[in-house]
Amino acid sequence: MILTETWKKNKTDINVPQFHYQYHSVRTENRGGGVSVLSQTPMITIQMQVSSDVCDAIVLQYKRDSAKINIIAVYRPPSCTFEKFMRWLTKILTSINRDIPTLIAGDFNINLLETSAAYRGLHVFMDHIHFKQVINTATHQLGGLLDHLWINSGVTVSQQMLARSPYSDHFQIFADLQL
Repeated sequence: MILTETWKKNKTDINVPQFHYQYHSVRTENRGGGVSVLSQTPMITIQMQVSSDVCDAIVLQYKRDSAKINIIAVYRPPSCTFEKFMRWLTKILTSINRDIPTLIAGDFNINLLETSAAYRGLHVFMDHIHFKQVINTATHQLGGLLDHLWINSGVTVSQQMLARSPYSDHFQIFADLQL
């Protein structure tokens, strides 16, 4: 489970039954932000926390038997310029082994339903590094597709579903991944 814009100020665990392994990136000085990944099984930490004044991320690797997947949870605040975000994301992606199937998910605050310069720039970049966007419908109550789910080769999504959340103006995204 990936949670974005958690507003957590410390790394104490969230009380969610069955999710005993929790990884948190917190913002202690700024309002908002933060990313958490909750899992029923332990994961290998590649880069625990990649937070900066720009954005928040957690980079983990999940391993089961011989299958592996990199999981990158991202939060980009609206105040972060597209150029800063792309430099930050590039740095993260160059630090991992992209030959391993990789999932990048979170609140990018870039509306993929609009053809803005940020939209085009992100699509060109992600296409260039062989990632495709899975979600193609609004993820926000006001109609924007702000929450992204990018995958590279080796990962397929057999099912996906969006659901309204009682806790957020963003929809919950559920996806069944196959490696």
